[in-house]
Amino acid sequence: MVLLAFVPFLYPPIPPIVDIGGHMGRLKIAADVADSQVLQQWFSFRWLPIGNLGVDLIVVPLSRLIGIEPATKLVVMSIPPMTVAGMLWVAREVHNRLPPTVAFALPLAFGHPFMFGFVNFALSMAFALLAFGLWLRLGRLGKSGLRAILFVPISFIVYFAHTFGWGTLGLLCFSAEAVRQHDRGVSWWKAPFLAAFHAAALALPVILIYLWRSDATGGLTKRWFDWDYKWEYLLRMFRDRWETFDIASAAIVLAVPVFALIHPRLTLSRNLAFSGLVLAGTYVLLTRIVFGSAYADMRLVPFPAAIFILAVRFKQETRFPLATWLALAAIGFLAVRLAGTTGSMAIAANRQTEQ
Repeated sequence: MVLLAFVPFLYPPIPPIVDIGGHMGRLKIAADVADSQVLQQWFSFRWLPIGNLGVDLIVVPLSRLIGIEPATKLVVMSIPPMTVAGMLWVAREVHNRLPPTVAFALPLAFGHPFMFGFVNFALSMAFALLAFGLWLRLGRLGKSGLRAILFVPISFIVYFAHTFGWGTLGLLCFSAEAVRQHDRGVSWWKAPFLAAFHAAALALPVILIYLWRSDATGGLTKRWFDWDYKWEYLLRMFRDRWETFDIASAAIVLAVPVFALIHPRLTLSRNLAFSGLVLAGTYVLLTRIVFGSAYADMRLVPFPAAIFILAVRFKQETRFPLATWLALAAIGFLAVRLAGTTGSMAIAANRQTEQ
């Protein structure tokens, strides 16, 4: 399943996602400005420890070996497989197996934020899901001390990729730890405080955020509770080329956890359901524009949807006729979405070459 996420990018020479041109222009300047008098007439470049560097930190040094375009393609095409791997790891840690519905979540690796070209953000969310899988595993094994040590550097890695991924990772780890503490017999009154204590291992990048934002100018935070847009983003979590197809796909994704709640043999894992609720609540509260960056709330949409799908499980023992049908439906959905994304990128790539 992980390898299938490479397929849409095999044909296009440049990933045909909306914002990639701007990224590649900046990456070219970063890689070549020191040795180019022409670029130096117009540009200067300096690195700062900000939370929006994920693809830059990989592509710029890699480009010295293979060039900007191949380096960008290699890094960008690696993001969906890492996102899928993170989803599968999380599901495996929570359920001790992959649930039959898991494939419904995997096309969200190609959700609207990724197709828009928010590649630093998408990379940070892939890192966050992988890190969350590790957090769950170490918690399950009772290695809280080792987890605290490891997640200090991990928090910086995710932060430097993009601040949003670091914040999401903190919410995921906090919510999962709160449920774990409650399952160990801690009351719901005390569990959040213990969860916050454990999740504090991820808190040190706050220092860099303070230094970064104290240096920044402008960057308004506004457009609270813009319900029309929030509903629009929810329906268009797969926004790509064919509106009806994308909205129908979003409806299927939203229907899966609802079906699990009303079916007598299915339910949602409390662990992941709580994490999904925390992310969904964050989406409701998040503004459209944060520090001058637009589409802040839109970026989050695919991830609570994915977490809710990953939470689906059988109440008791697995019922194989039902599990078989669910697995076939999920794999069929994955295949159709993957074919659609591949076709869409091929069309865009052909238009690139015609221009």
